[in-house]
Amino acid sequence: MACGIASGVASAAPTWSKERVVPLLDILPGSDRSFLPGPIGVDGNGDIFIAGYTKPDGVSSLLEVPSGTSTPELLPLDPNFWVNQPLAVDANGDVFQFTGTYTALEELPQGATSWQNVPVSLPNTGLLTGVAVDQNGDVFVADCTSVVELPAGGGPQETLPFTFPLSAIGICANNIAVDGQGDVFVAEDFGAVVGQAVLELPAGSNTPEALPSIGLTDTFGVAADAQGDVYVLKGASQDAGTSLHVIELPAGSSKWVRVPFTRILYGSPPNGIAVQGNTVYVTTDESESADWGKVLELTQNP
Repeated sequence: MACGIASGVASAAPTWSKERVVPLLDILPGSDRSFLPGPIGVDGNGDIFIAGYTKPDGVSSLLEVPSGTSTPELLPLDPNFWVNQPLAVDANGDVFQFTGTYTALEELPQGATSWQNVPVSLPNTGLLTGVAVDQNGDVFVADCTSVVELPAGGGPQETLPFTFPLSAIGICANNIAVDGQGDVFVAEDFGAVVGQAVLELPAGSNTPEALPSIGLTDTFGVAADAQGDVYVLKGASQDAGTSLHVIELPAGSSKWVRVPFTRILYGSPPNGIAVQGNTVYVTTDESESADWGKVLELTQNP
């Protein structure tokens, strides 16, 4: 696990492959509309799922890019969904996403043509902020003040022992991820301004731990891989000028390292981050950059 209180120094920084643009068509099939990607998820086969919106009409859309192909497929989208809504994808390609009013969780099973409601109850259900799914199919949902786990196959939800005192002053817990060991990670939006920004609840524990500080910044996404490496899409800070960038906390380390994406992240969200195997994916937003509206990937060398 990526325990935030691990002792010792970080191991040598990992090396990465050359940054690659995922072959996502700029124009949607059968239309003259461009697609701007936002939240992103990847299933166990490497199929990429991306929520976004089209230009020039601003219609929300959900795409699946099957592994090894360059042609995205348009998936059915609930009319209440909007581009900013977080999404999560399980190993089988089932997609979970909030409605546009942040009040309900819906699931699109792999191959299905319609969405179905996933019952969930939180103190601030009117402001659902994060969703993640683990390798067993358990679903984790956050609002500003709490996190619950929905067991795969049904059964009563469980409230996890997170506490978010900063939510009392308008700082929400969001951007949730789960690693291969069942450790749960939650980032507090704007939390680093006054305290730790990312918390970890190790599997089987009742005590969340603060990960090392990521500095005075905003967090726009968090992801975790099977080994417990944690990735954060973070905002401007003194070490990164004005652009968003990605940092990694390797499992067992106490030091964050920069993931060398170079062509991304000039403006504000929607952006997204996901990890599958040893590959990290990010989406770029609309900006003055020639690389806006793309999905980028970097693969960590073994």
